[in-house]
Amino acid sequence: MSSEFFNIERTTLLKARTRDEAFKELIALIDAEAHGIERNQIFDLVQEREATISTRLLPEIAIPHALIPGFKSTQAAIGLSPEGIDYDPNDPTKVRLIILIVGDGLEHLKILALVAERLNDPETVEELLKAKSTKKLFNLLNGAPAVVRRSGKLTTAQLTASHMLEKACELGSELNVAAIVYHDVTEGIPPVNLKKFKGAFYLVCPDPNLYPEKIAGVNEILQLPFGNVNRTSQAELVLIYLISRGLLKKNSRIISVLGEPGSGKIDSLLISDTSRFDLFFLTSTESRPLDLEHHVLARIIQIAGELAAEGREGKPVGTIFILGDSEEVLKSCQQMVVNPFGGYREENRNVLDPGLEATIKEFSKLDGAFIIRGDGVILTSSVFLKAENNQDPLLKGFGARHTAAVNISCATRAIAVALSESTRRVSVFKGGKRILYF
Repeated sequence: MSSEFFNIERTTLLKARTRDEAFKELIALIDAEAHGIERNQIFDLVQEREATISTRLLPEIAIPHALIPGFKSTQAAIGLSPEGIDYDPNDPTKVRLIILIVGDGLEHLKILALVAERLNDPETVEELLKAKSTKKLFNLLNGAPAVVRRSGKLTTAQLTASHMLEKACELGSELNVAAIVYHDVTEGIPPVNLKKFKGAFYLVCPDPNLYPEKIAGVNEILQLPFGNVNRTSQAELVLIYLISRGLLKKNSRIISVLGEPGSGKIDSLLISDTSRFDLFFLTSTESRPLDLEHHVLARIIQIAGELAAEGREGKPVGTIFILGDSEEVLKSCQQMVVNPFGGYREENRNVLDPGLEATIKEFSKLDGAFIIRGDGVILTSSVFLKAENNQDPLLKGFGARHTAAVNISCATRAIAVALSESTRRVSVFKGGKRILYF
């Protein structure tokens, strides 16, 4: 977490017995007067959001939030009820942890994503719900910073990682690669002088907030929050991120230093280049790049990966997510049923909002595709894709769902993410080509 949004003064053990009392208790911790906002206004907006869709994220955890134009800084108040609170009349499970977020919307989804990532660890959730003090509660939610060890005795895993990273820096200099990407699966970056390497250096980890201080030699920390993607796919996904953000040029190379997710061991160096992702670079006939924010692509791939692993109600599902270039995509769509997302405000239908995840997964059982704007707003779902592909088939054996994904990615600049119901594998298409498969 970030102290910019969370602090211990806005962390409390709730005395409230009802949901409304809990909201008012947390709102009292928000610095409303400095923004010229009445606390009753915040309460009304929180209630309005709950009336639209429940903000219960997990059975015992809820994240109510209010968007207030003119509220100059996003703030959060954390409350734990030892006894639990009746939160939703349709769910008898009592909510014990409530995290209230108030802001103007500019940082809103970022904070929601940070909270969701922290709560993704079952052990952390269990410890949070057992916390006996505000200090314990705050420290658990804020997360202990990862230690970047610079001295002292290293573990075997750290020593191996250090040797691997040293070798990557040597190879990077010899081969003149554009960047080194280190996938942190141990306990922070090992003690290596990164400044020896003249190219860019990127750190990949599940939670960038574990590194609260700037690390010498690290250009940027990238987040890959999902663990069900193998190391090769993770390396390719990072390559796509860097290309889509203009951080890698055409025909440049990178070295990935990585290990199997969850293993705690660095054991591989992988040299990749951008040539197989030429479709992400502008051609002479294109005047603009794809309007897709990289964290939106990451979020959809995460959801697709979870659907592949979990299904819905114990049954496999198949679906398609179409990302970016939405104006052109909608020209090739036919609505099959009434748009489930029609009529809701944009901030209530953005894929970056973790509270919407269950809804997205539920609607994935319906036939048709989700159409998602580049900034993450879901425009519609359950649509039939009518785009045709005049090119020769690039991959054989596709069913109707994957054929539709290939066709729409050929006809537009959009990226299509298709989940196979039969194989439970996820394919990512751009320009009619499958660029990622896991």
